[in-house]
Amino acid sequence: MALINKLLNQHILSIYRTATGILYKLNSQEEAKKMANLRNDDLNVYQVIRAAGNVGIWIKDLRWKTGMINTALGKIIKTLESKKLIKSVKSAETNRKVYLAYDIEAAAEVTGGIWYDGSTFDQELFNVLYNNSIRFIEHQPTGSATAVDVSNFFRQSGLVSTNLGTGDIAAVLHAAALDGKLEPIARQIKNVDRLEGALSIKPSNTRQYKVSNTGVPRTDLASVPCASCPISKQCSDGGTISPQSCSYLKEWMEF
Repeated sequence: MALINKLLNQHILSIYRTATGILYKLNSQEEAKKMANLRNDDLNVYQVIRAAGNVGIWIKDLRWKTGMINTALGKIIKTLESKKLIKSVKSAETNRKVYLAYDIEAAAEVTGGIWYDGSTFDQELFNVLYNNSIRFIEHQPTGSATAVDVSNFFRQSGLVSTNLGTGDIAAVLHAAALDGKLEPIARQIKNVDRLEGALSIKPSNTRQYKVSNTGVPRTDLASVPCASCPISKQCSDGGTISPQSCSYLKEWMEF
């Protein structure tokens, strides 16, 4: 225990309290040097921010956890930012600024993943993926393809420079199916507890899609946009993305 205390005092180790117990982190030599010059209050704020991990912490929660007033906390944040110990990121989910440790990459739920350029939804990227996915499926010998197939096509074609995940493409194909441009090739859901079945449906990497012959958007409960929306976590009442501004939800309700 004496050795651990010595390492903590030298900032070689940091200690954090989590829901499952106490966690120790080994700091880099550069980080230890930066922390050695911090006052106790500065160090306390830094440790609270680092403990927030890749989701970060916004100013109100930081103020509550440290017990500091706005003026003092603002000065400490500027000090930590100037030493490159922390950074701020605007959350796509809440549209609020959150603080993270400088060396931690923000989670996709904070940045909005590939769909956001800063805090703005990248409509151009979505359109490129959407239109070219439909064209690719239309020209397949079998007349159908999965998200895995389409994802491989984009990686090989070089049409986009974004690092795409198969799940991202699955979300695009699902959106095209909601629009009536594609049809999923899958067994029909029976009428038994249809609402429960609808809410369990998620975009699938292995589901086969074909180009729709009708072009009519699906209107059964299995096509409720909210049930499988790829950015539902960023949707909130009155937010940048909201039920009021969702064209998919509006079309589904007005059908």
